[in-house]
Amino acid sequence: MFDRTGERKRFRIWRYLNPLYGHPGSVGCDQSIHSPLWDVTAAHFMPLLLDSLQHDIFAELGRLTTLEDLARRLEGDREKASPCVIALLLAGRPQTASAIMDSLAARDPIWKHWLAKERQLLDRDIKAVCAEFHEREERTVQELKIASIWEPSPFPIELSERERESVAEPQFDAGPWPVTPDGLLALLPEQRGELKFSKDFIFRRSLPLLLEPMTIEAGQRTYEAHERLIAAQRLDDGKLLLSIVAPQRAHQSWIDLAPPDADPIGYHSRLLLYGCERLVEISLHRRSLSEQPLSISSIEVQTRDRRENIWRCNFSHEQADATVFDARGTYGDGVTSKMSSDLLATLVLDHPVPGAPGDILCRTRLLLNGMGYGELDLDLPFERS
Repeated sequence: MFDRTGERKRFRIWRYLNPLYGHPGSVGCDQSIHSPLWDVTAAHFMPLLLDSLQHDIFAELGRLTTLEDLARRLEGDREKASPCVIALLLAGRPQTASAIMDSLAARDPIWKHWLAKERQLLDRDIKAVCAEFHEREERTVQELKIASIWEPSPFPIELSERERESVAEPQFDAGPWPVTPDGLLALLPEQRGELKFSKDFIFRRSLPLLLEPMTIEAGQRTYEAHERLIAAQRLDDGKLLLSIVAPQRAHQSWIDLAPPDADPIGYHSRLLLYGCERLVEISLHRRSLSEQPLSISSIEVQTRDRRENIWRCNFSHEQADATVFDARGTYGDGVTSKMSSDLLATLVLDHPVPGAPGDILCRTRLLLNGMGYGELDLDLPFERS
């Protein structure tokens, strides 16, 4: 689905995933893709659009043929808990739906209130529930004016187990498609010690893909010119490090008013370190023309697919404090505390970005230990307490 933005030359693309019993005016149950990149004046616009439609829309959603497939795609995203539970119920998996609601309520009692209507569906007569959702399907069909091509079918829960496969949809095949031009996208480095540069990146199946890759020499020139740069490196231990270097030069009018030795270049950059199960995202920040040093502003540990936030700490070098959010069960709502002088000094970087990634990762491990996360193990599966 194409969506407008506040800029004339940009728009947004959404994966539109909405069962017929959903509201016809909804934006669906999925997410926007590559949102900052849809500038119609960009050289990559048309080839990236065609590539994304093929791989990120049709290939991604075309594989979904059953309500159980829909539920699996939504599972793990707490914002999609309601459509996930409903899909499981209509798919004939009420016990799984109930277990998901029980798990959410065990983590936070507010879910009992938020999912009260879904819990009532499980307690109602299933024939009445199915009749209600078939009526919703009919309303959506009329709203979308697709009655001439609609083929009504029972929900899986209305059929015996062996009959349910008969109501699965066929996989969608986009058919012949324009070939993605060489030089548009590049895979991540595979060899240990290998380094690649690019102008930007996208996420595909939870992993980065380099957009408009460039040579090492071109990347170095881009870095020296204080332009946006993506650096992907396979570290000696086999893990992937993605550095997003985003220099921001102050407006000339502000530079003219600043002291002569004030640095006009500010940074808001990120480093993403990938393991087998988790990733850690390190944000670095310094305002242009500021006397404050370049420092680590936050560290966040997530599941590798970025669906679950495990632990986050926001740092304030100026206030000498830090706020921890811990989804493992201790500080879910955030706890702020003062930082020791040693940890405060660990925040400050004395080299340019991306500079020395080994130093930044060493500082990250010290901060994770000092702020209560513990040892950084990116190959450890995450299970909520």
